[in-house]
Amino acid sequence: MNSNVRRPSIAVSSVSSSIEGKESVGDVLRKAKKELIFKRICIGMFLIVLATLIVYLCVSGYIPDLIDGFFALIE
Repeated sequence: MNSNVRRPSIAVSSVSSSIEGKESVGDVLRKAKKELIFKRICIGMFLIVLATLIVYLCVSGYIPDLIDGFFALIE
């Protein structure tokens, strides 16, 4: 049984392959799923760091200084 997927010659695939296009559909989907999970983990970590920074700025008292500086730039 042949596991290759027939594609038109004009089709462009964004999934790179080290096996020169001889990966099965399942292998391509597993790779895409792994990359998606990695991307979601990175975005989640970034949002946690951003929320922590905002809380730190509020607790430390830097927010009023930042607001005053912002309004000074506007005027």
